[in-house]
Amino acid sequence: MEFFSITEITLYPRLHQLGSAGLPIQRGVFPNINRYLGNLWYRGAVRKSEPIKQWVENLTLSMVPGILVKMGNFRSGKKVKRFSGSTVLSSVFQLASQTRTMDREMLKREGEVTEEEFLVHHYSTATGPLQVQLLLMEKGAKFNTMKRGFVEMIGRPHGSGGRFRVRHGNKILTGSRGVLEYVDSVTGVDLTSPALYPKDPLLRAKCQQWQAWEQDFYCQDMVYLLERRVVAQKLHDRYDMTNLDELLALQSDVRFLATFLHIMKLYMSRVVRGTEMWEKLGKTYGHLVEGDAVRVGNVVMYMELIRRRLEYLDKYLKNKEYLVGDMLTFADICVFCCLLFLPGTGVHISEKLYPNLAAWMEGLRQRENFGKIAEEVETNLGKFFTTEAS
Repeated sequence: MEFFSITEITLYPRLHQLGSAGLPIQRGVFPNINRYLGNLWYRGAVRKSEPIKQWVENLTLSMVPGILVKMGNFRSGKKVKRFSGSTVLSSVFQLASQTRTMDREMLKREGEVTEEEFLVHHYSTATGPLQVQLLLMEKGAKFNTMKRGFVEMIGRPHGSGGRFRVRHGNKILTGSRGVLEYVDSVTGVDLTSPALYPKDPLLRAKCQQWQAWEQDFYCQDMVYLLERRVVAQKLHDRYDMTNLDELLALQSDVRFLATFLHIMKLYMSRVVRGTEMWEKLGKTYGHLVEGDAVRVGNVVMYMELIRRRLEYLDKYLKNKEYLVGDMLTFADICVFCCLLFLPGTGVHISEKLYPNLAAWMEGLRQRENFGKIAEEVETNLGKFFTTEAS
């Protein structure tokens, strides 16, 4: 953009945190980001928001990380090589050309997308694509879906890193919240298709709160159980002894640099000790397997967190037909799509335990488009869902 916006307010403090994490943004590696941050710092409000001590610390981390690493080694008294983020960032920078090549190949695969239609990248284990599809259906907009491999979303439960995207003509959109706002603003502008993002500032803020609530619920509370009950099994359905090399080859694929070990951790969670599979993988990846005590503790913890979330939502929905105001909004679409994956965690919304929530889900499901989306999830993942109510 050519003007200062909320984007800068969001990015600036986050980018500065990288230096403290050992990942300095050095001028020689990322000259444009370095220049961008420098220009922002000269704005009075930005400069005043950052204490001078913190500014000096970040500057030092970005200019002389090597010296700080050596100082840390000296002070620790141990002969260990401490983490230096600049080396990692340099390696990532060298892979940028590979990423650009992959982007060009993806555009070829997508083909032509007219200005009158959307192309949604669909992942069977992600809520973001379903939310966009449901919104497009409610707005009566034309769209197609492009099936993508669920493995790309492992370790990125809400499509971070640009994994989930939508095409509208020659525009490429990423980030579920931004995509939803864009789609709502450019489709169904006639009176028969009202906007699902309220114009009232307070109602808009409440919609955003529920979007954040849903993302936090899915990414923080649900994904651990969902990955181990559903995604791990899908990995084994996809990769067995006959094509195990394809799984191991992911470690050299630029798309999985940050998530390969997480993928292997899920895969190994279903490998039985003493089997041919364990003999082949155990020596290298056996340490990734959680101990029984850790696994059981995590399951109990996340089940309790989910229960608390559902109790809160059930109380909130008492005497309510919609989450925000008296009409359907983004909030209903986002939370509804998230809860469709709940059976994959082993938790079900029973009418006895959560009467208000169950009534709200059933009411939305009676809408034609909501019912179709629910059937789609059940068709794709139903065989992985447990049947006992909880």
